[in-house]
This record gives sequence, structure tokens and C-alpha cells, in this order.
Amino acid sequence: MENYHKIDDLGVGTFGKVSLYIDKTTQQKVCIKEIVHTHKNTTQIQNEVLILAMFNHPNIIQYYNSFLNQHGHLCIVMEYAVHGTLHDYLLRQKRFIPQQYVLYIFAQILMAIDYIHAQNVVHRDLKAENVMITGGAASVIKLTDFGISKILLNVDNNKTGTLIGTPNYLAPEICRGEKYGIKADIWALGCILYELCALERMFDGPMATIILAITNCEIKKINTNIYRKAIQDWIAIMCHSDPNQRPNASCLLRNPIILPQMLSIQVNLGKVLARH
Repeated sequence: MENYHKIDDLGVGTFGKVSLYIDKTTQQKVCIKEIVHTHKNTTQIQNEVLILAMFNHPNIIQYYNSFLNQHGHLCIVMEYAVHGTLHDYLLRQKRFIPQQYVLYIFAQILMAIDYIHAQNVVHRDLKAENVMITGGAASVIKLTDFGISKILLNVDNNKTGTLIGTPNYLAPEICRGEKYGIKADIWALGCILYELCALERMFDGPMATIILAITNCEIKKINTNIYRKAIQDWIAIMCHSDPNQRPNASCLLRNPIILPQMLSIQVNLGKVLARH
């Protein structure tokens, strides 16, 4: 850790504590996730490093390095998102977010999910807390925390059966104990889009209440006086009770509702990449 100077603690992620550091060599701010290595979490540790290292996408937090510190804890060095999490951003809002910015944020999350699904990876813990905001004008959205993500090695049977993830965003098939795949991430995307529009979670409350509402597919409505009805329809199809009826990320990216945002996203991402 002699190459890094600690500035502040940022919070706790899956299986580890996250802190802000300065890289003494580059003078760049970085996040370091410190994970206490035990026999119980060896697989998760190896999994997160493997998945982060294989990704190269402007809407995914960049992996820089990993090493063991003096305590024998694994440290994962990652990109720092200067504007924090989407969850914190939503908590600060006193009025509804303009539709254009909702779709601008959501399109970038969707681009990240389309990319990881193309790599046969299911995130399994999509939520506002795992979406980061960065860029000089808060114009870049990045996905993070792949601690419980899974690489689906068998693409012909791309399902997993582990009950895992944040309860508020769990798909019905997970709650029912069934095998699930990338369409569980699509359900969580619908929940995030609702949250962007309503400034509240689609499913919230005690655990039993959440699970019952999810299994009954009790989809809430957004305010269609503020947002286009097409957005409500989009949420409904992403949160369809049957995973086979949910569109994949590539299909969602081709939807006319999102296309106007794609050009401005490409321009802004190009500016950010040019500065780096």
C-alpha cells in the first residue's frame, strides 16, 4: 500500500470495504476495495478480479490492479467515480428528474448490461447503489460491483440457480427458487428505470412484503403526466413475470424511445475518453 495515500472511506461493497486513495505515482484518485481473504470467500474474490479484468467498456468501472496488502487482504484498485452512486443522487432529488436525463442515464446502464451479457456474464446485483456517476458534468454512468456476478460458461444452458442479490431487485424466478439467467438482470433494469422516474423503489418494505409483491408481479405506475406512457410500457415489459417475454438488452437499445439519447452519449463519452 506504500504506493497509495488514503483519503477517505467510501463504504462497503460486496465482500469488502471501499476507500478513496491517491496513487502516488500518477497522482490520480482511485478506489481500493479491500477484501478480508477467508476460505469462505475465495471463489468470490477470484470471481470479481477475473470479471473486472476482462471488461473494457466506457460504462463499466475500470480495473487497474490487484495485490495483497500487509494484512494479507486482497486489494482491488479501480477507477474512482467522482459524483458517487445513482442511489445517492436519487436521494438528493426534490423534484422529478427530466425525462431526457432519465433516458440519458438509463441508456448508459443499458449499454453496460448489453456489453456484459455479450460476454456471457450476468451481474446478479443490479441496483442504484451499483451504478456510479462520473465525468466533469456528471455525464458518464458506470456499472460497478461484480462481486457476485457469474460467468455463464455453458452458453447453451445459460442459467444459474443460486439465490443471491439485493431483495428489492430480485426477479420472480429467483424468488421462486428457479434457475435464472440474463433476463434476471433485465427485470432489475426495469426496477431501476421505475426508480429513476418515481424517486422510490419499485419494491420496498419488509422482506416478506417485497418477496410477495415480486412473485405477484405488482408493478407500480410512474406519473404519465410527466413521463411518456411508452416508458411505463417499457418498464412493464422488462418486469414481465415470464423471463422469456422480457426483451434482451440489445433489443432494448434499438427501441425508438432510447435512440435520441445515443448520439449525445457517444459525443460525451468520446470527450471523456479523449481526456484520458
